[in-house]
Amino acid sequence: ECKENKCTIERVISSASAFVVSTVKTGSYAITAAHFCEDDMDLLLQSIVRGTPIQKIEFYAYDIDMKKYDVNIINYDRKLDLCLIYVKKLQRNPALISYQAPNPGDKAYNLAAPMGMFHSNMIPKLDGYFAGYYHRNPRDKKQAFAIYSIPAIGGSSGSPIFDKNGYIIGMIHSVNTRFPFITYSPTYDQLKQYISDNVPY
Repeated sequence: ECKENKCTIERVISSASAFVVSTVKTGSYAITAAHFCEDDMDLLLQSIVRGTPIQKIEFYAYDIDMKKYDVNIINYDRKLDLCLIYVKKLQRNPALISYQAPNPGDKAYNLAAPMGMFHSNMIPKLDGYFAGYYHRNPRDKKQAFAIYSIPAIGGSSGSPIFDKNGYIIGMIHSVNTRFPFITYSPTYDQLKQYISDNVPY
């Protein structure tokens, strides 16, 4: 914003979680939430109202050792809230998706950075249960959500959900704002299909 030849620069930071699903010689592919990959419409609207143009939007990734990496967005599916990113030079073992979908009542585990809270060798481990599926529109398979009783808040988006054997069964993309112990994920089948269709191995 500029007034009387004096300009102020405003910096806005948001964070999400992610997990590696494939590693190649030059880097790793990871999954996060699509609403994090998508240009932030709230920021764009604020910029129009304030008359302050957005100069640059940058994406970075940090690993468990707090090392910073450049990121490229490969693609995303807004309906499923899934996004594939490429993290240059990152070399980490990928998380493997489970061979079977969870059953209601199965224990589930989550590694996330809620409110951006993580540091070198420190990632909050949360747990809960798979509750089943919620269908907004029975005719549209992409409108189905998997429900987990795992606490979450901003920053948890994109974080992996594991079964008791350490295999991926879901990804937190949103939370019930009035009761933040109910979280939403793509279904197991949706996540598995998205990875199969988009991730190079």
